[in-house]
Amino acid sequence: ILVALMWGGPRDYSLIQKLAKFSSLEQLEDTRIVKTRRGIVRGNRLRKREEIIDRPLLDADDFPAHAFPFVDANRLPRNTDSLIDSNDSTSWEAFESPQLLLKLSWLSADKRFHARIVRPRNGLGVICSQSYVSVHFEPQALPQMDGACLVYNSKLATYYMLLTSSHLATF
Repeated sequence: ILVALMWGGPRDYSLIQKLAKFSSLEQLEDTRIVKTRRGIVRGNRLRKREEIIDRPLLDADDFPAHAFPFVDANRLPRNTDSLIDSNDSTSWEAFESPQLLLKLSWLSADKRFHARIVRPRNGLGVICSQSYVSVHFEPQALPQMDGACLVYNSKLATYYMLLTSSHLATF
């Protein structure tokens, strides 16, 4: 409440209350409609995972510029490194198609967050670095995936985070 009122007013607080009534990715995960995880952590590189070899890999600081709002797995390099951090998750469900990738930080150049829907390669989703979160949607939730991508790329997402997160409010 304090952050919303610090950066906005009663109308902004009312908007936040109304938006909070919609399903969040966290709520969809609780109902097993989506699976999420942060990208691969290379870290100490003590665990070998052969199943990530030859998967499309998004390891860049930002999404490729082509084909917004999609990432084409066929245009990404293939992963050739099987080593990950010994404490990294070994659950790969969140990297399966249908898949949405979320950039963890906002880009100051356009002052917004970024998300992309993955166009899979032979049915395989993309693995990504720890700069991203991967979200696998069950097939019946494709409209929610499209909506999440639209909202996450909008200035509304930045505005919402500004009004609800004390971390973003300090930038």
